[in-house]
Amino acid sequence: MSKTGNNSVLTPFSSEPESYTDVLQFFQSSMEKCLNALNTKQQIRDSTEVWDELVDTILSFVPLNLAKELLQDTNPGKQLVISLIQDILVQNPDIDFTVDANYMSDNICARYADDHFVVRYKTNIVIHFKIILTFFELLSEDYGSAFFSFRWILQFISATKRSLQNDKIVDFTSVQINHITLQVALYLAKSLNLDFNQSKRVKYVSPNSVRVNRLDLFKGVLFTILEHSDGVVSKHQGIREKHITAEYFKICAEIYESIALLDGSVFNYELAHDLKATVIAPQNVFSTYMVRQYMLAAVHFPFNDPNRLVCFHKILMGVFFVGNVDMRTFDYFYNQFHQCAKSIDERHFITDYANFSLSGTFVNIIESVAKKHQNRKSLPYVLIRLSTNEVIIDSDFDCTSANRHTCSKEAGKLKRKVLGSNYDDEQLELGDKGLNDFMSFWHQLSDGL
Repeated sequence: MSKTGNNSVLTPFSSEPESYTDVLQFFQSSMEKCLNALNTKQQIRDSTEVWDELVDTILSFVPLNLAKELLQDTNPGKQLVISLIQDILVQNPDIDFTVDANYMSDNICARYADDHFVVRYKTNIVIHFKIILTFFELLSEDYGSAFFSFRWILQFISATKRSLQNDKIVDFTSVQINHITLQVALYLAKSLNLDFNQSKRVKYVSPNSVRVNRLDLFKGVLFTILEHSDGVVSKHQGIREKHITAEYFKICAEIYESIALLDGSVFNYELAHDLKATVIAPQNVFSTYMVRQYMLAAVHFPFNDPNRLVCFHKILMGVFFVGNVDMRTFDYFYNQFHQCAKSIDERHFITDYANFSLSGTFVNIIESVAKKHQNRKSLPYVLIRLSTNEVIIDSDFDCTSANRHTCSKEAGKLKRKVLGSNYDDEQLELGDKGLNDFMSFWHQLSDGL
C-alpha cells in the first residue's frame, strides 16, 4: 500500500455500515472485560494476556469520552489498574520510568543478555505499563506530560531495537512492534495537537535544555508515522479496524493542519488606518493534504459518529486555508456538513472542535460565507493572527508570493516523504487542479464504499 501522503487514492473497503453506538458498545465491552479480568484471581492479574488486551484496546483508540467515564480518577477500575501496576513494579525494581529511556533499555538488554525470556518479559512490562499510565495522563488532559511520556516510549522502543537487532530469539522488529510504534506515534501527535490548541501551552525542551521548535515536533512525528504506515488499511475491516483507520487519517489531518499554520508565510499585513499586524498565510501544500486526510477520515467514521462532523467542519476550514477554491466545492461540503449533523444523536453531539479558538472562529466565517456568497465564484483567502486567533478575510490577497518561500533541507525531505519519491516543486504550483480538485477526490472515495 502506498504511503497515505502521496497522490494515490486510498479506497475504503466495502463493509456493512455500522453506527457510532456500535463503536461505543464494542469498546465499552472490551474495556470492561479487561477490568473485570484484572479484578479476579491473582494468577489472572499476572497474565500477560490481560495486559495485552488492555493495551490493545487503548491503542485501538478507545473513544476518550467513553474512557473517561470508565476510568475516572474516582473510579475503582482505574485505581485497581494503578495498584496492580505498582505491585508488579515493586517486584521489578530495575524498571524505573523516571530515568532516561535509552538508559533503561540499555540496562535491561545488557543485564539480561543471556536470558531471552527475561528480556522479552521486562521490555513488555516497560512498554505496556508506560502506555497505560501515559493514557491516564491524556485522560486527565495533561497533554504536555502525555506528549513527553509517549515520546519516552518511542525512544525506549528505538533503543531496544538497536540493542536487539541481531537477536533472532527476541524479535523486536516484528509486525506487532511496528504496530505499537505507529499507534504510540499517533497518540503522541494527538497529545501535541491538543496542547497546541489550548490557551496555555507547554514549552517543549530537549534533554539538554534547548527549546524545541513546535513545527519541528510536528514534522518529526509525521515522518515517524509515515515510516510505519504500511498496511494501515486492513483488507478485513470490522468495527475496530475501521475505527483505527479513521483515527489514523484524522490525526494525520490534524498534523497537516498544524504544519500548514506553523509553516505558513509570516509577514506584516496593513490594516485600516495605517495599522499593521503580523499575520500568517497558511502553507498551501500542507493545507491541501489537511483537507484530503480529513476526507479519508470522514469516509471511515460511521455515518452518525460525531468525529465525522468534525471532519466536515475541518474540510470547510481547510478549503479556506487553501484559498481561491471554487464556491461549488464549498457549497458541496457545507451541505455534507449539515447532512451529517442531522444524523448525530443529541447524546453524542460534541463541539470540542469549536472550543479550540481558531476552529470556533471559523464556525462563524463558514456560516457567513454560506449565506452571503451569491455573486462570488471562489473562496477568499484567509490570513491568521495566531497571537489572537483573529482571521482576516481578503479576496484581493496575492497568495502566490506569500506561499512560494524557500524550503529548508529538512522540509524538503519531509515533503518528499509525504508526496512520494517523485516529488518536484514544479508539480505543486498553486492552483494545480489535480491536487486541489477536492470534489473528484471525495467522489473517488465515496464510490469505493
